[in-house]
Amino acid sequence: MFLGIRTQTRYAGLPLTLLIVLGLTLAGCNGNRNQPPGPTPMPPTLSADSESEPTSTPTSDVPPEPTDTPAAPVTNTTSNLRRGPGTDFPRAGQLPAGAQVQPVAQNEDGTWLQLDSGVWIWSQLVDHIPPGLPVVALPPTPVPPTSTPAPQTAAVPSVTEDTHRNMLAQLPVGNRSHHDTYDRDEWDHWVDDDRDCENARAEVLIAESRQAVTYRANGCTVDTGLWAGPWGGRTFTQASQVDIDHHVPLYNAHISGGHAWSRNQKRAYANDLSLASALQATESGVNRAKGAGAPDEWKPPVQASWCRYAQDWVEVKHKYSLLVTQAEKSALSSMLDTCTGQPYVPAVQPVPPVQATPASSADAPQSNFPPLRRQGRYCNDFDTRAQYEAFYAGREKPASHDGDGDGRYCEALD
Repeated sequence: MFLGIRTQTRYAGLPLTLLIVLGLTLAGCNGNRNQPPGPTPMPPTLSADSESEPTSTPTSDVPPEPTDTPAAPVTNTTSNLRRGPGTDFPRAGQLPAGAQVQPVAQNEDGTWLQLDSGVWIWSQLVDHIPPGLPVVALPPTPVPPTSTPAPQTAAVPSVTEDTHRNMLAQLPVGNRSHHDTYDRDEWDHWVDDDRDCENARAEVLIAESRQAVTYRANGCTVDTGLWAGPWGGRTFTQASQVDIDHHVPLYNAHISGGHAWSRNQKRAYANDLSLASALQATESGVNRAKGAGAPDEWKPPVQASWCRYAQDWVEVKHKYSLLVTQAEKSALSSMLDTCTGQPYVPAVQPVPPVQATPASSADAPQSNFPPLRRQGRYCNDFDTRAQYEAFYAGREKPASHDGDGDGRYCEALD
């Protein structure tokens, strides 16, 4: 009996226990359901000092694309340097094509660039000019001052007067000689040493033209450009109006010591493109008035140009160790006394191109030719083959007109 009661009591409590456990379980579930949702877990952020493996895509070993670096300014052709912003200033040297330059300033219209060495170069001769260059207050084509000039904001370096006086003092003094042995044919000039079809005359015309030149039909002979005469101040647009002046004439070089040179030395002198003062584009009338005269025999008509004329003369004679007479030395010294520290630039007076006049008779072509030069005629005195043949009709042609001996004279006219 007691066993039955205990058994009933034991199992009687089991439903209650089950109800309590079920209630607690449901309460727990309901409690979680009433809680707000937890935050979405984020991937850990690596600190700068973290040694964990990065989760981003590794960088490629291929180097990044280079940024655009401005090209360095370089000359695009053989380029003359000037002591000021214009061809009226004396030349200060020459740079080969492809030479790297460093422009630091420009003139007002940007046509000339001042380099870090202080000299100037025509802007069209330079590629990759950096933008924003400061402007130097110097006129593109200065004129002789009428009063005491104001100080320049940026000085243009130039060869000093003392330098030329020192050069003059070093020149041998003596008497000219061997007048009767001069033969112009021995001074082979206007050659084309670099074989680019432009001879020494053309090279000077190209270098000193103030605008791009044009050529005749052969593509080698310069036809038009813009040249300013250094001693008379006129400008010309036709190459036929311009002489290339041996500043110290060939005849003067001969009687001042050049008579002892070899044929190759004479050729080098007659075609010297390395010395700015050796060959100059000069108005024909002034050059032919000068002839072979030394400074004690002829001076430029404009006294303001005497300083530069004497400086150029001294530079040539000093380079080639040519003698001067005492009268010549005194004349050069007096001309150097006129130097003011400012380069002479004559007032430019443009002239129209020469218009060809139709020939009316067999003799008419000769009347249009320029006057005979002191030592004879040259191929560049003629514009066409017809002019040349008409002039020498019935006359012996100079041997110098057939430099290669093939029987064809003045081949540049073809």
